Amino acid sequence: GFSSITNVHAATLVKEKSGYYYHRYNSYGDNASWYWQLYTMDGQVAYCIEPNVPEGTTYPQGNWASTGLSDSIKERILLTAYYGYTYPGHQTLKYRAATQGMIWATILGNNTTVKFSTERYGNGTPLDVSAEKAEIERLIANHYVKPSFNGGTYTLQVGESITLHDDNGVLGNYSVSVNGATYSVNGNDLTLTPTVDGNVTITLKKNMPYGENYKIFYGDGIQNMLVPGTVDPVVASVKINSYYGSVEINKYDKQTAETPQGQATLKSAVYGVYRNDGTLLTKITTDENGYGKSDAV
Repeated sequence: GFSSITNVHAATLVKEKSGYYYHRYNSYGDNASWYWQLYTMDGQVAYCIEPNVPEGTTYPQGNWASTGLSDSIKERILLTAYYGYTYPGHQTLKYRAATQGMIWATILGNNTTVKFSTERYGNGTPLDVSAEKAEIERLIANHYVKPSFNGGTYTLQVGESITLHDDNGVLGNYSVSVNGATYSVNGNDLTLTPTVDGNVTITLKKNMPYGENYKIFYGDGIQNMLVPGTVDPVVASVKINSYYGSVEINKYDKQTAETPQGQATLKSAVYGVYRNDGTLLTKITTDENGYGKSDAV
């Protein structure tokens, strides 16, 4: 599951007015509107995850269980924060509003709507965050999408290459690690070349833009807070069954290209098979017909 680290560090909440009011409402009677505050916890962007409760100042750090929220909404809240304002390229006030509004709507349920404007209860000039919400939703929906070749197994000779195309178009979001093969990435194409005999596993791990885990801050009678951070890793893999091939040769008489002339013979000619670096892999000795085949090399 989505894990978090617990320690005894106490953090300080700082709030700043955004210039806008929030308005939260649904058909079940929730109709709240007040200053929308911008929160930081020890300098890190934070979100309210306990609406209708006043803020505190000093908070201990906890874990998801400290929030009292159900596990059924945990993943959506953490991914909303992950892809929200602090995600690369999202550093706008609209993204910050969209993130907080989506978190509140998830927690309150009941088709809660959250809007932002320059006056209470939706009056004044609205802050339109519909495009930002749609992009966060798109990223959440695609969070677990792996390259289309995930789980594939391919049989290749050592030194033989294969290029895998990612029809899902997400390869650029992953880092590749492998022992026993070389690889290159070109757009959505991954080219693999085994360098050893046997089973080779290629691991692709989704890049995480955060350097540390998400954090939960909580307290009795004060609003619980969330600082976004890494979530569970998304990992894909490909396997190669690689093998050494063999080398075959046919020795011909160079004058007739068929039979030996005079005392010439096709038998017992010895040839070396080398790597590109000059390492001798094996030797081939021809038979009376000029044919020879190596062991697997």
